[in-house]
Amino acid sequence: MSIATSLVQVVSRLMFERPVQALSLADIVVQLEISGGKLLSQLATSRDTPANRELVCHIVGIERWSQRRLHVALGAAPVQDEYDGYRPSQTLSWDDLHATFAAARQESIALGNQLHANDVDPNMIVRHNDLGLLSVRGWLRYMSLHASLEAKALK
Repeated sequence: MSIATSLVQVVSRLMFERPVQALSLADIVVQLEISGGKLLSQLATSRDTPANRELVCHIVGIERWSQRRLHVALGAAPVQDEYDGYRPSQTLSWDDLHATFAAARQESIALGNQLHANDVDPNMIVRHNDLGLLSVRGWLRYMSLHASLEAKALK
């Protein structure tokens, strides 16, 4: 294992796994709801610019891609793809991009609730392209944190 790979795994554990290790899936779903509401408020006060459009499309693409990865915990076949195919079109209206994020986040919340209802082991591992192995808990945290951190660049 390379030093870079080891470093990525350490950072991944610190950012995504450790903060949620004692939380239930239901607790993490609440975090998704809260962070989604904050991001929607940010979008409401952000301008319709090419940079903001690109950012929202990126956030939505990662959210949808992450959902697909988490479906493995419900029995879907694993896939090794990139997030690009999950991005919405930048030609959508600014309001439609807001709605697309809202819908994607609601799907993430529903997925988290489904994982909880199906009593999926929150420690089950699903591979991330860059971060390596993430637990179901880690993936839900990743989705919430990714969107929140990216949204800091909205103008």
